[in-house]
Amino acid sequence: MDQFISTWQRFHQNTAPIDYILKFDKTDLWLRFHSLPESKRYANTDEEMSIILHRQNTVAGEVLGDGTLCWMIGHLYAGDGTESGDDAWRQETKQYFQRCNMTKVQRVPNPDDPELAYDIFAIRVVWQQGTFDALLRAIANDELRIMWMSEQTGAIFAPYDGGMDIILPNTEEIQALARSHSDWLSSYPGGY
Repeated sequence: MDQFISTWQRFHQNTAPIDYILKFDKTDLWLRFHSLPESKRYANTDEEMSIILHRQNTVAGEVLGDGTLCWMIGHLYAGDGTESGDDAWRQETKQYFQRCNMTKVQRVPNPDDPELAYDIFAIRVVWQQGTFDALLRAIANDELRIMWMSEQTGAIFAPYDGGMDIILPNTEEIQALARSHSDWLSSYPGGY
């Protein structure tokens, strides 16, 4: 998977491929949208889940481009075999990655604690609206963390339970995307 590593390094060379870190390392290129009105975190109805999928597919299509090559990326705490609380969650996440044919591409140190590490998994895919709805549902239900990176531009679509973080190549694109979906922006100070 040298191709993933070289593509990541071309666009994000000093940042680990871990979704929650990007917003701190690329604050001027980062934008957050919420998946439900009034910053509601989880869907309680099928209608609310439809809103989440609509918003996420819309933004991902604009960020990644429908029918374009991108990398689907996940991370998993490497662990040292001594912790037990997260073991079931790690096993489930690893199974998701395997079902998606994701391959372990590298191990990176945890930026918060260099003694710990994350295993990074990736697969090259074509983004197509609706194709990844099952994964988007799992992410919205806080069962999984996966992000997508455009192979052509390095733009990142990183959904999470409650919204989506976006990294774009320049501030003009960030501002344009924010204007086009201004009613989906976070109302919290700093965009969180």
